[in-house]
Amino acid sequence: MVGQTRLVTVPTEPMRLGDFTGVAANGIFDPLTTNTGVNPATRQRFPNDRIPASRFDPVAGRLVGLYPVPQRAGLANNYTVSPQKRSSSERADGRLDHVYSTRNNFFFRYSIDDSNLTIPDTFNTDIGGNEDSFAGPNTVRGQSLVAADTHVFRPNLIGDFRFGYTRFASFLTPTALSNPIWKEIPGRDTSDPFQPTAPIISPAGYAGLGSARSSPLIRQETMQE
Repeated sequence: MVGQTRLVTVPTEPMRLGDFTGVAANGIFDPLTTNTGVNPATRQRFPNDRIPASRFDPVAGRLVGLYPVPQRAGLANNYTVSPQKRSSSERADGRLDHVYSTRNNFFFRYSIDDSNLTIPDTFNTDIGGNEDSFAGPNTVRGQSLVAADTHVFRPNLIGDFRFGYTRFASFLTPTALSNPIWKEIPGRDTSDPFQPTAPIISPAGYAGLGSARSSPLIRQETMQE
């Protein structure tokens, strides 16, 4: 288990209510007042840089409410997270040597390596967060098999027969996020069990919510010689 500390930015409590006073130097403007009859187009500023609650999308408003409240003052770097990366591994090797005769030797070996790695989401398994790519549980199994038979046909003719087989499988799946709001967002593919339970929500300048990037990632490779 390895811990890490990260300083991220979350919305302030006034922002959650639509109050962006002092946030943007040039103000917050209403997109519904866009005037394209002039060049360049213009928009009217929200009074006191406050967006009315009636203009909030119901789901978006609830998503903003998922963020933890800031731990310190300021608009940026106001929340500390300490997610923990967990890993475990189990390895085993088996070998067999057998001498059939003075002219024939046989060798066999099998190895297996099972690893489990969980890269954490930024916040938790309820709301997720995507500052780390490849977050989620990752199960990896590596297997190898080698067999060899050495046979002396005559003093000047020796046969060395070898076979090798390697198999690698890695299953990185998204964290199954538990907050019920994720099921209310349309467009999810619920027919594929490997698909994320939530979208990637990554507002510029703020910590993200939902699923991490780059998952699922499933690899299966086999080689024999």
